[in-house]
Amino acid sequence: MIAKGSVNYLYIYDVGSEIDIAQIERVAKLTKPVGFEYTKLMPNYIAVNPSPLLITADSEVAEVQGIRQDMVKVAVAAKSYEVGAISVTVSVPLDGESLENLTKYSSPTLVLSGRTFQVKELALSTVKKVLSDIGPYVTNLRMTTEPEEYTTFCVDSAPLDGTADEMLAKILTGDTSSTQMSQSQIASTLKSRTSYYADDAVFIDWSAALVVDPSCDFGANLLVIELANLQLLEMRYYDRLLDELVEKASLDLTRRSSRRTLFGSSGTVARKVAEQRIEIDSIVEATKNYTKFIGEWYIARVYSSIAEKLRLKDWDASLSGKLDILEDIYSLVSEQMSHRREILLEIIIVALFVAEIIQQFIQWELLR
Repeated sequence: MIAKGSVNYLYIYDVGSEIDIAQIERVAKLTKPVGFEYTKLMPNYIAVNPSPLLITADSEVAEVQGIRQDMVKVAVAAKSYEVGAISVTVSVPLDGESLENLTKYSSPTLVLSGRTFQVKELALSTVKKVLSDIGPYVTNLRMTTEPEEYTTFCVDSAPLDGTADEMLAKILTGDTSSTQMSQSQIASTLKSRTSYYADDAVFIDWSAALVVDPSCDFGANLLVIELANLQLLEMRYYDRLLDELVEKASLDLTRRSSRRTLFGSSGTVARKVAEQRIEIDSIVEATKNYTKFIGEWYIARVYSSIAEKLRLKDWDASLSGKLDILEDIYSLVSEQMSHRREILLEIIIVALFVAEIIQQFIQWELLR
């Protein structure tokens, strides 16, 4: 069966704590870097403010090495999100490609302007170019070389009656072997299916999706898949950060508790813990808000399917648990500070009482 559509390779990078979208737009109106165009992007069925900023680079003619002989126009698009992430999507068009051949597109090599790139290398090169342009508007700029990766195969038609389930499962898993796949593996791979009409479907797997739509209107599905992966990226990053913060705060608390002193920097520890908890909580909530759907229940179902596959609820629960641990540490430090203040107050009272007795004794001695 011949396919028409595209293969879309998504890479999302965590580049900082926040990106000032409004400032980028304001500056871009005055002077636009060559090759980039800034555009707000958000359909009316997703409530997000501010919307991510679409930064579109021109398409480039490339050869998909080892898969096809003709030259194709490869599109590279980057989006910046306020939560400190940049996504890069590399789209390779499909026109007259057989469905059976799609497994070869799982990790292709591209030849552009005489240079050979893995798709991931092209994405990394693109995000570095974007950061060189918008870097001044990124808070706590950092460059992670390991992005969240996801591949979406978008085709106008595919056998959806069960006769080609093994082929569809192999496309999703990138299995290029000729060995027959087990029925249990096929069923497991294709179980996350969402359909509206009989001739369309969205199949979701761990690292890839297959979107079948005769109208070739793939934009909404691609966007919601991207937003789910954005959430996963941010949750994973802040989960690791919380592990470090909880360990450091626990060590600080233990160390300060073991000191035999009424004074110290417990107030500084408590303030830092509170600030970090509030900052992380706000960023996590902002990321979760990217999937508030309005009226588009089919797209909401697609999101629910990929959210379940990516285990976003488990990551959310993990983050909530670690934020609660930080809150407990903050409470313990606050109690420790209150206890020290009470002891200090008692010492002052006793000191004043002793001073008064000494003063009375001195006066009594002088009167004798």
